[in-house]
Amino acid sequence: MPGTRPAGWYPDPWGTPEERWFDGAAWTPRTRAPAASPDAARAVGTGAEPAAGAPDAAPATERAGGTSVAPSDGVPAARVPAGWYPDPWGAAPLRFWDGAAWTGFVSGHPAGPALGEVGARDAPAGPGGTAAAPAGTDPAAALLARQLADEQVHARLARAALGVAGPAAAIGVVGLASRLRWVIDRWPALRDPQRRSGALAELTGGFVAVVGQIVVATLLVAAVMFLLWWQRAARVAARSGAGGDRWVRPGRALGAFFVPVANLWLPYLVARGLAAGAQDARRLAGRWWAAVVGFVAASVAMVTAAFWHVPTMSVLAGLSVALALGAAGASRRFVDAVTRVHAGLAGPGLTTSAEHTG
Repeated sequence: MPGTRPAGWYPDPWGTPEERWFDGAAWTPRTRAPAASPDAARAVGTGAEPAAGAPDAAPATERAGGTSVAPSDGVPAARVPAGWYPDPWGAAPLRFWDGAAWTGFVSGHPAGPALGEVGARDAPAGPGGTAAAPAGTDPAAALLARQLADEQVHARLARAALGVAGPAAAIGVVGLASRLRWVIDRWPALRDPQRRSGALAELTGGFVAVVGQIVVATLLVAAVMFLLWWQRAARVAARSGAGGDRWVRPGRALGAFFVPVANLWLPYLVARGLAAGAQDARRLAGRWWAAVVGFVAASVAMVTAAFWHVPTMSVLAGLSVALALGAAGASRRFVDAVTRVHAGLAGPGLTTSAEHTG
């Protein structure tokens, strides 16, 4: 097909001294220093690079009734909201506008129509409530649409689970602090072989122990729901080309939480990639991860302080409760922000399961 090319490294069509990766469908945010090889020096073909003198203007917005209004018609560029718009260079169906300038994030397959371009709003619902792709829709666009719908379903589940996880974690912190105080008060009995069994039975039984088991089960379910959404969001970001970091891949995104020591910052890198260049979502990613790390650090410090200074343990327990509630709230807002950014990948005409179910 004219204008197509194999995936590979090419001279950056945006004029930087680096090479940019073309994935066979669209330009990606990945760049590298130019390689000294004939293949790296070959000219970029037609059909995927910005034309000389391409416009730097903001994308057009829409008024009620569907009329398109360009910034030159009285809408300042700074007021055009961040989101996915038709690529002014024609390098891909969609390009991300960050609210101030065009970015290197593109989406869609250049060989087919933009997502949602072929009457997808009128398409009947397919299995599971997702929109069936109309005849003539690019298969890559249809696959991305299904994955977006799947992400939105898991986003709702994750938000519901996180809404319960915050209070559950706060209750768990209070319960843990009370158990630690109990251990300190009965430490002589726990050290006495004759009284140890009775003390342990008291520790592991009773109402507080039952509540602790419910809290642990609730937090495990919430963690699973969040990770299921996280994996699907990484899949959408990777397929669309919006996730520029090498960790924004479904398997790597999940593994980022389980790499010792590195899991202190790898999930944050993935979260920034999921935000796909949207500054508001990236700021939320920072607040979310700071609250999560702060909660873990305060909880560990609380356990440590219990054995040397009880008043300090009480202060740290209060801090842990506040951070637990803050982390849950920040997680919900981050899920919302990423889901909204990814929903823009579908273009203006695509109907997903979120629109069917509200």
